[in-house]
Amino acid sequence: MAANAADIDIVDILLQSGKVDVNIKDKKGQTPLFAFILGYAGYGADASEHGELADVLLRLLSHPKIEPRAKDKMQRTPLFYAATEGLELFARILVEGGRGGAADKDKLGRTPLSQAAAKGHEEIVRRFLAAEDFDEEDLRFAYEEAKKKGRTEVMRRLVDTGRLLRAKEGTQADL
Repeated sequence: MAANAADIDIVDILLQSGKVDVNIKDKKGQTPLFAFILGYAGYGADASEHGELADVLLRLLSHPKIEPRAKDKMQRTPLFYAATEGLELFARILVEGGRGGAADKDKLGRTPLSQAAAKGHEEIVRRFLAAEDFDEEDLRFAYEEAKKKGRTEVMRRLVDTGRLLRAKEGTQADL
């Protein structure tokens, strides 16, 4: 796929041709946007090292028919995978562009926020908290996931929202 090779010119040609279904799904229910995000899993893509990737993602997202919150068969979104894999640049572009959904639940009840919290991706958690308003249940779940993995900095950031203390007494004692 051209997007995985970060060949911006080819991506532009394909998107402008009108002959590409940008939301076609594979057997897992994943679209080309998923393939792009998952293609960089494990690399920790960030803006300082991978600015060209941001350009490709922005071009994909600028297509008028793209569904940035499409869900696969597990009810996961591209943002879910970006948050899980610690792809800060991709998560930032998706959530700050209003294309996020950091509280969107998968079939197991997990969210991009809870995944980022469990994996200790503090910067992604910070961006999510700044960009979206979460209910206490979502914050509590993310907190518990971070607690299971000993992610105290993430736990502290979630407590600092001021909304967890109402959810359960004793949260401060966990830190």
